[in-house]
Amino acid sequence: MKMKMKMRMRIPVACSSSSSSSSSVATVKEESSGSTGSAYVAGSTGRTGQRVVRELVDAGLKVKAGVRSSDKFRDTFDEILSSQDKATRLSYEMTSLEDAESLERGVSGADVVVCCLGAPEDEFNFDNPRRIDGDGTIALIDAAKASGTVEHFILVTSLGTGRFGWPASILNLFFGVLHHKRRAEEHLLASGLRYTIVRPGGMERPTDDYYKEHKMVVKGEDTQFGGQVSRTQVSWCVKECVLNPAVCENKVLELVTKEINPGKKKDEAKAFEEYDTSVIDQITKIKSAGDPTVVGSPAWYTAKYAYTPSKLDALVRAMGFKGTAPEVVNGRLAMLALVAGLGEELVSGKPIGQQVV
Repeated sequence: MKMKMKMRMRIPVACSSSSSSSSSVATVKEESSGSTGSAYVAGSTGRTGQRVVRELVDAGLKVKAGVRSSDKFRDTFDEILSSQDKATRLSYEMTSLEDAESLERGVSGADVVVCCLGAPEDEFNFDNPRRIDGDGTIALIDAAKASGTVEHFILVTSLGTGRFGWPASILNLFFGVLHHKRRAEEHLLASGLRYTIVRPGGMERPTDDYYKEHKMVVKGEDTQFGGQVSRTQVSWCVKECVLNPAVCENKVLELVTKEINPGKKKDEAKAFEEYDTSVIDQITKIKSAGDPTVVGSPAWYTAKYAYTPSKLDALVRAMGFKGTAPEVVNGRLAMLALVAGLGEELVSGKPIGQQVV
């Protein structure tokens, strides 16, 4: 019981009738509001972004959602907007990644920006990763930097965005998406803003109750290259980063999961409070790169003297042997070869192995 009280202290929710728990929660709300009172969420109606918005609103923060459609905003957050209490904490701003002024309006007044932007995987447009994961996110970082109010920028990217590793880096076959996500990460690192980069594993298959059988594991930069995690678990981690900036700033967090002991699955799984607390405890152990606003610190030098490649440098890097262009081309050729092989199987009625022999 003592442990559970400690866990609840980390989650600002409505005060209960118990005097002891009420004072604990009130203290946390006061502390968190002193550092983070409002958040702007980009990509708010996406599958990850909408879960982040709900977590932050439930935590008592004022949230402004960046959207392209007011109708989709209302449909996505109908439950929140129907609550007299929660509705007062959620608003929206119509934005476009190509419109710098709209992005500036979006981040205006926010203490923290959470970026959940990502090219839709079900939309076949080769320019989306560059436009959304790359240039669009970079434009959002610039708007946050220029705002004068944003103190913390949380960027959700993906495993494999940093050092090359299998199988995470296979995502680069999706029109170089990891390359463009890395461009955004590097721009954030050089911006001088306090940052947290969250790199989740695969999120396509896990459902919202995935946590009942799989506990989230938080690791440091460039240590994980495979694994899965649910979007709900990612939203919990992002919430902790928003509420605990001193613990999470200037860190790269890689999120995967491990299977919970079979005897503690499903209904016997740990309570959400305990699960959530274990996340912040793990984040605490991740090494920070330092504060880029402190003159003379390693992070300050990194931001001040960050190398900005020219267009020619970027072209050479993309077209080189280790660049993204050959990787994408080879990947497309491999896909065509696979499709051709499967077609031959259908026509001849023989597996590829028998045809080769």
